[in-house]
Parts: sequence; structure tokens; C-alpha cells
Amino acid sequence: MGEHSKALELFDQAIQSELEMHNENWISQRIYFHKARTLHLLGEQEKAIDFYDKSIKVWDKSSESFYFKGLAQIELQDSITGYETLDSALSLIKKGYKTSDGYVELFDEIYQADIEKAIGK
Repeated sequence: MGEHSKALELFDQAIQSELEMHNENWISQRIYFHKARTLHLLGEQEKAIDFYDKSIKVWDKSSESFYFKGLAQIELQDSITGYETLDSALSLIKKGYKTSDGYVELFDEIYQADIEKAIGK
């Protein structure tokens, strides 16, 4: 909806709330992922990569996190690492690791064709 600053504020509140009540292990992979996507959309690729990494730490099968992290790395002129990260995303999605909902399309949902296009295959 374009309210990136508000979204970041809400993600930070959710993260802080979990840290006050529990520890980092309670923070949802999706919160980290969506915070990373928001930072990425704002052009803050280095910060976004940090949060993609946190998302991957929680769920190391997140093809979405690998895909968007690879794109951010390429945008930062780290093409070799970026394409390696995209290859990881492609491998995961081919194995069926993909966040989806049978009833609605998710925000930032990715498909194998998206990854292949980014890689240039």
C-alpha cells in the first residue's frame, strides 16, 4: 500500500514485543522476510540482506528469502554471490519449498519462472 515507514515501525514493534516476552527464536520468519522486503523496496539493500539472513536462519528453506536476497546482492554489484544465492532459491523451489496459499496470491509470491528469468536461464 506504499506505507513503508509505517510497515517498518510495525515490524519493529512485533520484533520488540517478542524479544520482551521471549527471545529471538520466537520471531516469525515471515516478519523478518517482510521487513527485509520493505527495506529492499526502500533501496536499503544492505539492511535488507541482514533481515533476509535472519529469515533464512529461522527457515533455511525460504526460497523467497534466497531469491530476494540474491537480487539485493546483484543490486549492490555483488553479482557472483547474487547469482549463487539465486541458484539456491531455484534449487529450493524445484524441491517444493515455496510459501503459497491455495486461495489467494501472497504478497511477493515467487515462481520458478521468476528465478529462472533473474538468472537468465
